[in-house]
Amino acid sequence: MGFRLPLVRFVLALPVAWVAGNAVFWALSGGPASEGDAAFVALWSALALALCAPIFYYAFGVVRRTLGGDRPLIVFPIVGALLGLIPSALLSFHFGGGFRQLLYPSQLLTHCLFGVVGLVLGFAFAFPSRPVDG
Repeated sequence: MGFRLPLVRFVLALPVAWVAGNAVFWALSGGPASEGDAAFVALWSALALALCAPIFYYAFGVVRRTLGGDRPLIVFPIVGALLGLIPSALLSFHFGGGFRQLLYPSQLLTHCLFGVVGLVLGFAFAFPSRPVDG
């Protein structure tokens, strides 16, 4: 009996996605003003990602069942990028922001960070692999 390993790929992609998202964040913002800023973004983005990873995985599973497979592949990264608004909003609301703050230019950096995370996780989840017999 063959099976795919999307969960393993998804778990392995989490740190890659987090690093890529943080790289985009710092590239767009011009780099951290201090080491404290870098540590703050690294810590809170990792916590938000850890809390939202099950949501990403479940949503990708629903998309796979709805489509009846992994085609078209591009749907998964698009869904992941849109789901990136969830951890971004979570951080905004946690630090006292509201719905209006989600539209602030500074919040765009967080949207980009988690948008990239969603793209990477979407590709990792749906990337075609050969079935493994076991």
